[in-house]
Amino acid sequence: LPNLKTLYLNSNKIIGNIPESIFSLTELETLNLQNTLISGTLSPSINKLTKLTTLSIYSTYLEGEIPETINDLKNLQYLNLWNNQLESTIPELVDLTSLIELNLSKNFLNGSIPDYIYDLCNNGVLKKLDLSNNAIKGELKNIETTNELTSFFVQKNFLSGCIPELFQCKQYDFYIDLSFNQFNCPVPSWCSLSAHESSLCEPCISDPNNVCTLKICDNLDSISEESDDNDTEYIVMNSLLIIIILSLSCFGLSIIFILFYIYFVRNRNIQKSVDPNFIELEIVNTE
Repeated sequence: LPNLKTLYLNSNKIIGNIPESIFSLTELETLNLQNTLISGTLSPSINKLTKLTTLSIYSTYLEGEIPETINDLKNLQYLNLWNNQLESTIPELVDLTSLIELNLSKNFLNGSIPDYIYDLCNNGVLKKLDLSNNAIKGELKNIETTNELTSFFVQKNFLSGCIPELFQCKQYDFYIDLSFNQFNCPVPSWCSLSAHESSLCEPCISDPNNVCTLKICDNLDSISEESDDNDTEYIVMNSLLIIIILSLSCFGLSIIFILFYIYFVRNRNIQKSVDPNFIELEIVNTE
């Protein structure tokens, strides 16, 4: 199939490594292998698919490093390798200037966020970035978002320091999730909070008509009072639920006991009302 342009093998029980023969399909533009049982590493031969625009291999058992040869795929627009077992650092993919979506979340990636990713956010066509649920460290750098970037997710990593002052929203819906890291700083000045000035879980409003959602709660030394209130409410609700369940259980046992008692008393009364001569007659006839 030398002229094959699209290959969908997703959501199957395919096992084993990705065969090298796939990398000989040089006209391929879309390769989807997600939600399979594929294992092993991603071969450096992936760079043979130079016309590839979409590479989706997520929710598999892919492991090892992300090959730097992906950098040769200059037409790539969608790179989705999330929910695998990939490790090591994020490779230098400086030539992927056409990327619209980059999702490497739910892996074991470490190190810091490479500079080229900030360049893609500031100057490229990147719309969605998701590096969440990894082991990425270091501090965030300035991002002056363009009209292209709509989401920036780096939650559940080991990022630290302060949130850059120029990390801000501009005239459109923009979603930032920085939660579950190790940031230790006040709310950035560019974020005007709608309610409590000390709260870190309020929406960030840069323009009344264009809401930017900021989520930076659950960071080191930066948990809001609202979060504590929510925890208290959660505990109270769970306690009430347990009491209700126990009450219903006791009520159910009481009903069973009453029914058993009625049954026992009724049988006893029946036995008392039977004529003993009749019973004796029946015994004689049986013999």
